[in-house]
Amino acid sequence: MARGAGVFNAMVTLLGLLSDRDPFGVAEEHGWPESDRRFEESQCAHRLWDWADDQGVSLLALNLQYCLRERRVTSTLLGFSRSARVEQNVAACFEPIPERVWTDLRKDFGL
Repeated sequence: MARGAGVFNAMVTLLGLLSDRDPFGVAEEHGWPESDRRFEESQCAHRLWDWADDQGVSLLALNLQYCLRERRVTSTLLGFSRSARVEQNVAACFEPIPERVWTDLRKDFGL
C-alpha cells in the first residue's frame, strides 16, 4: 500500500470451511479424501469452529470480521453460492463480537 498497491483478500470462507457450517460436513460434501490438503484444513477449521462456538460467536462472523479488521488488506471479496448467503454475510459482518474474543483468538491461535 505504501506504493499505491492494494491487497485483495479472496476465497475468504475457504470453500465453506470457515463459514457457519461444520467444517467436517463441508469436507464430506466436497468428498475430500484424508490425503487431500483440504481435509487437513478441515481439521484445523473444525478446531476454530468449536472454539468460536465456545465463545458464543459464529465462525463466519469471526472470519469475516477478522478479515475486515486487517488493515493490510484493501478489499475482501465475498462470493456466494445462493442469494441467501448475501444476507448471511452482511449479518455476520455486524454480529457483535466482544473484544475479549479477539484477545483470546490471538492468544489461543496466534492470530
